[in-house]
Amino acid sequence: RMYSKKDYEKLPHHDSAAIKRYNYYHSILQLKAAGVKNLIKFKYLEKLTEEDKRDLKADIKILQFLDALDRNENITELGKRFVQFTLDPTLSRALAEAVKLGCEEEVMRMIALYLKDWKLYIKNAHPTTKMNFAKSDGDFMMLGEIYKTYESFIKGERYNACEKWAQDNHLNLKSLENAEDSLEWLRKFVESLKEIIQPDQQLIASMDLEKRILKSFFEGNWFNTAKLDGTVHKLLR
Repeated sequence: RMYSKKDYEKLPHHDSAAIKRYNYYHSILQLKAAGVKNLIKFKYLEKLTEEDKRDLKADIKILQFLDALDRNENITELGKRFVQFTLDPTLSRALAEAVKLGCEEEVMRMIALYLKDWKLYIKNAHPTTKMNFAKSDGDFMMLGEIYKTYESFIKGERYNACEKWAQDNHLNLKSLENAEDSLEWLRKFVESLKEIIQPDQQLIASMDLEKRILKSFFEGNWFNTAKLDGTVHKLLR
């Protein structure tokens, strides 16, 4: 990157620690799994600022919303599963709900492709091409549609047709192939979740598949969900 001399002189002498540039979710869960009770008073290598403490408390609250920590900030059985797999806890919670609602296979495929989303399209793909799979219910449903189409080609051994489909839609076929690798360890995670979560047959019978998928992602992201109130969208949290 290039900066003017004036802007360059305003930059800090050192980058901030990586943990300060991201949320604390995994660090919190790892410390809790190790038996640390009070994260604010814990002796870190670098003393927490007041802003760090506010961010830490906010992330603890979110982990409680996700059922990874209980009301006393102790790690739950679900939280212990989250620690074992390096997946964003919001996606882990969505998978946990999917197991309960009997749609884990569909949600796994969407998450597997989401993990490759940053390179799903080839470089300089035309913006209108990305609308070919657009879904009114959101990006995860769009990713599910892409993976479903890809999978139909592979299962039918129509490899040449699959390659042409990817080219026509400016999709990076390698990313789709790599998503299959992500599915392997996601399946291991789901098997771990099934040890503590049973499908709720009553709920499964009361909703169609699409609603169950959407509810699963909602459970992992409801605190980032907004509701239209008049002319203003307000966060639900």
